[in-house]
Amino acid sequence: MKGRLCFRVGSVLVLTLAGLSVLALTASGQVSWTTMADTPDPSYPVAMGGSLSYVGPDHIYAFQGHASGETPQTGKFWRYSIPGDTWTPMADAPDEVAWGGALAWAGGDYIYALQGNGTDVFWRYSVPGDSWTAMANTPTWGVRWGGSLAWTGGDYIYAFRGDYTTAFWRYSISANTWVTMTTALDTVHAGGSLAWAGGDHIYALRGNGTTDFWRYSISGNSWEGVTATPSAVGEGGALVYDGGDYIYALRGGGTSDFWRYSIPTDSWEMVGLTPAAVGMGGALSYADGRIYALRGNSTTDFWRFGSQYTVYLPLAVRNHLP
Repeated sequence: MKGRLCFRVGSVLVLTLAGLSVLALTASGQVSWTTMADTPDPSYPVAMGGSLSYVGPDHIYAFQGHASGETPQTGKFWRYSIPGDTWTPMADAPDEVAWGGALAWAGGDYIYALQGNGTDVFWRYSVPGDSWTAMANTPTWGVRWGGSLAWTGGDYIYAFRGDYTTAFWRYSISANTWVTMTTALDTVHAGGSLAWAGGDHIYALRGNGTTDFWRYSISGNSWEGVTATPSAVGEGGALVYDGGDYIYALRGGGTSDFWRYSIPTDSWEMVGLTPAAVGMGGALSYADGRIYALRGNSTTDFWRFGSQYTVYLPLAVRNHLP
């Protein structure tokens, strides 16, 4: 807006519009999507293997994955500043990341990663060191479509292999070893995703063009089906837990469907539509009380979903509020 001057007093944003000072107040309000800064380089759009991982308190890390026809394939890895709405290129992964690429922060200095791309490669990224280390390979090669990770708050990270298999594994951070767990209820493929919901359960999308939605008991090492998704999930399907009663999901598959699953009631509802269709490389992350999303689909689009709006009041009015 012409004639606008912004400055900050403490944590409060003050704006001057046409000579009138106003105070920006934030409050809960209409839930909506906001377009955030695009990923860093339009030459490297996000596609198969795109992934997100929140690293508290202020950053989200991302794999670009691999766009069809891109030469050479890359391990592009980026960091997003939540308060700054800016991206920074970080050290590339040691090799090319494609379908099945996945990230999981383990709550400290490290992010763990599947390379995907039909390999058995598993890496650890040092946040303070901006460097990568090869860890123990997954139990078998061939992590592809549907490869995904979920850290469960302690020593373990769980993983889907994907690629039309039922393989489900557990990685010990302290021992740097993998164990094969009870297989999934059916084959996992594109759109397969995992989300730990605290406590004893990991929730999972099967993907593979199905509506299958499952719950895994950590203590029982067992799977069960829960209420199916509203429609079939395809490439770019993704899950994220909000820390409360809900898991949010992208349907993917070239659609804009965005859903919410209620853990207490075992039921789904349509939250709304994403700003554009989500495809290969669609991903979700929960941070700062809001949900962040990569669109994938060979684009640089990055979005935020939340319940904030801004109300502007003249300072003269605000000074007389109780």
